[in-house]
Amino acid sequence: MIIVFGSNVVDLFFHVKDLPEMDQAVHIAAHSEAPGGKGQNQAVAAARAGASVRFFGALGDGAHGRSLIENLQDNKINTSGIQIFKDHPTSVATIFVDDATGKHRVVVSQGANAYAVQSEISDDLLTKETVLLLQAELKLQETATLIARAKSRGCKSVILNLAPPKALTPEMIANINILVMNEHEAAFLAKHLNIAGDNYEDMARAFNKAYGVTPIITLGEAGAVGFDGATMHKVPALKIKAVDTLGAGDAFCGILAACIDDDMPLPEAMRYASVAGSLACTKKGAQTALPTMAEVEAKLAELKAAA
Repeated sequence: MIIVFGSNVVDLFFHVKDLPEMDQAVHIAAHSEAPGGKGQNQAVAAARAGASVRFFGALGDGAHGRSLIENLQDNKINTSGIQIFKDHPTSVATIFVDDATGKHRVVVSQGANAYAVQSEISDDLLTKETVLLLQAELKLQETATLIARAKSRGCKSVILNLAPPKALTPEMIANINILVMNEHEAAFLAKHLNIAGDNYEDMARAFNKAYGVTPIITLGEAGAVGFDGATMHKVPALKIKAVDTLGAGDAFCGILAACIDDDMPLPEAMRYASVAGSLACTKKGAQTALPTMAEVEAKLAELKAAA
């Protein structure tokens, strides 16, 4: 079973080449709305991969909150652990996408996410059969407390995606099994902790040596590297034309967690995750771009061996 303690966000998409200048407006024909938040995205990605998922987080008591709960339930995710607040709105993200490059810029209003508490997750859910999947969008202290609880309870794996980048403590990292970061997040944390490395492989080794964690650093079109203390695992990415990179990291983390939950070895789990991340870039949106396990498996043969 996978437990996700994470964020729920309503994503509002605006496809524009440039943001307006100060005191100016840019007019477009239409915008789109979709369920999102790194927590919800990764939970849905794991569920689409066939995993049993329970979600814990917070929402406002309104139409946006109801739509996000319905979306999780439509993806066969248990939502009984979600807190509903009358005094705090559901989080909203305004996402500006450049159609020419697929790159994006995002402004997020935290809303109810800022009030989610890990104490809603009972000890009996943190077992040796549990994979705990986390991100850095909720309060860091709540996340740190839950990680420590999961470690003490002997959970199968604690996976943290350091997105957005936060200043983790050494104690927190030592309680994590797998730490997933992109290049910018890894560079941020390395600078914060005085971790040295001439390249991302050296950086991964340094994180492992210092804290015992298995770091996975995603490298966009260059794939990903991960070090488990004995072997440097390198996986490439699919050769694709990026349409929108927004959901790539969430697809990677969700599929990775599902594979770990299914007792797949780390290097193979990374291969599945890399394919999922690549496929997510071929469609617009976050959850709308998340692939199913069948779609991932159909593309595995196209993933060439890393150099």
